[in-house]
Amino acid sequence: MSTTVKVRTLRTPVGTVRALEVEGPWTSACTARFSADGCDGVQWRPPKTKDRLACDHLVEFRPELRWLRMVTPQRMDDGAIGQLDRLESLSALTRGRNPLDLSDLTGLRHVALDDRPELTGFAGRRLEGAHFAFNERRLAELEQASQLTQVKLEGSGTRSVDLRARMPRLTQLMVLTSKVESLDGLDAPNLVSLYLDGRRSDHVLDVGPLADLPNLRSVSIRGPRAVRNSRPLEAREDLSFGTHSDVRIES
Repeated sequence: MSTTVKVRTLRTPVGTVRALEVEGPWTSACTARFSADGCDGVQWRPPKTKDRLACDHLVEFRPELRWLRMVTPQRMDDGAIGQLDRLESLSALTRGRNPLDLSDLTGLRHVALDDRPELTGFAGRRLEGAHFAFNERRLAELEQASQLTQVKLEGSGTRSVDLRARMPRLTQLMVLTSKVESLDGLDAPNLVSLYLDGRRSDHVLDVGPLADLPNLRSVSIRGPRAVRNSRPLEAREDLSFGTHSDVRIES
């Protein structure tokens, strides 16, 4: 199977990155190109294989690597990511289920990962944006990330997400393919945008607690059978409040 290799300069949320883009199996030529072209980022899309898929070879780039993006067609053993302590941006949708400790990635500012029970060390103090696919988190598990402004929790469909948390800097919150049964305890005074897009369920969601969020400007809700106590939100001229067509509004 052939491998395509390119080097591009990208503008990213963590600044300009010289990225090695690899489509196909990783080869020695990829490793040589990373060093020869002065790269500090990697984007890798490996092919499906019958062999074990891993990213151990990336540890060789640890001193320079600060931006990493991987999307894999099958489960990858991605534990080596925990050694890449210079990373500032990590997007690894690897379907991984192995233990992964990010405690040494103290400079991490943006993270997107497939969640798993033994994922630890992800709430660093510099973290600004977090996306968990196959989410198994409570929002409160991110409270230590004191700089966090954007969160996306993408669940499994039937799981209910607990949003009780104090998130003083949070401005954007998205919860996808999961149930949100309560908005009580969401202490996010700077929240601007709330987007809930869950699968259809039979519960009624009380949106009254959102009236206490003074900076809220956009609310979109899909999933519950109905919402109640929405009048204070609908009356605000500075707020766009919307529900999907199959969500009833109850007084």
